[in-house]
Amino acid sequence: MEEITLYPSMLHYGEKIEAVDKIRLLMGLSGYSRNEYTIEPNFKYMKVGYWRPISNIQISYINEHSELAVIKEESWFDDDCGELYAYDILFLQGVV
Repeated sequence: MEEITLYPSMLHYGEKIEAVDKIRLLMGLSGYSRNEYTIEPNFKYMKVGYWRPISNIQISYINEHSELAVIKEESWFDDDCGELYAYDILFLQGVV
């Protein structure tokens, strides 16, 4: 896979909205309704349900078809809840 260069500080707010709208579209095409996931207001991450994982196939699908941003899985262990998952939204180079 081609190496991706990220420049989150170079994006304008409108371009971030366009990138996030594409992720929302791809999540819908992957079978998720808008009430099943949350995208943080500053577009830094997305979570599904109560920090649930999504499959690697769905992550690959979103990353392959989004020209403006990719998502990257982050996980951590919580003593009360177990493994928790979130998805960083990383904006791609060339979106200016």
